[in-house]
Amino acid sequence: MRNSKPFRDIISAPDFVKIFGEAKPQSKGERSNIFGAEDELKVAPKGVVKDHKDIDLLKCRSFAVVHRFLDSEVLESDFNQKLANVARVLQPFVHCLNDLMTLQDHEEEEGDEVG
Repeated sequence: MRNSKPFRDIISAPDFVKIFGEAKPQSKGERSNIFGAEDELKVAPKGVVKDHKDIDLLKCRSFAVVHRFLDSEVLESDFNQKLANVARVLQPFVHCLNDLMTLQDHEEEEGDEVG
């Protein structure tokens, strides 16, 4: 990851935390925010020091979030607005993941943090 700050800012934003949970590693099987997935690595990835500042992110094999709606919420007349709000809060997360997958020019990378 070139620079984790924008990603951490997104997953720690109050609206994001309210919908998807706190951005900190969880106990096994307890999904909260991007953490707690069953496929999360238990140790540092090969070639990465275990005290790397982004080790919590590097142990994630996937970046996924979950928000569950109750059946009663789905049946309410304002469900479309609730769903639109979740999508609105999720949008910066998706854009950030897309940006991370985009190759940058060498000139752009010079100012970025190397991790």
